[in-house]
Amino acid sequence: GQLMFDRREFEAAIEEFFKVHDERSIPYAPTALLRMAQAQVELANFTTDRDRSRDHARRAVVWAETLLRDFAHSPEATGATVALGRALLREAAVAEDAETSLLVYDRCRKALWARVMKLRDTVEMLDVWLLMGKAAFHLEQPSDVYESMQTLRESPNFEDLSDRQFRDYHFLLG
Repeated sequence: GQLMFDRREFEAAIEEFFKVHDERSIPYAPTALLRMAQAQVELANFTTDRDRSRDHARRAVVWAETLLRDFAHSPEATGATVALGRALLREAAVAEDAETSLLVYDRCRKALWARVMKLRDTVEMLDVWLLMGKAAFHLEQPSDVYESMQTLRESPNFEDLSDRQFRDYHFLLG
């Protein structure tokens, strides 16, 4: 499954990871769930059809939430939190209407906030703060955006921002 994931053959990778998850191979289940969520996020982001994109995003949410519920203390929990945030942001972006979109952005913000205190301060946490800032941005809550960016700035990993993260940080801070 990982080779297919790396080659961006997400549909085939999901099938392989599902087999691992379905066989209840406990040592590999968190990784399989994380990769299924990440693959669904990729499919959601690169599918031009709004309905299919929303469907992929919703599936990603299910896989990420399953990992966070069943393997909350696994190392993959941080990645699942990032995948959950990305999936919810995508679901909100392709929602049926503006009201539903705002509800999903709010769900994203709340879901990420609920996970923040349970996660270690890792490089992935930079993405979590950026995702929280993006959700607050779409909810037109500038003070929450600013607070998320200030928290991100105080992270010991701030110097490790990728170019994309650095641009997102400055966009949201601006």
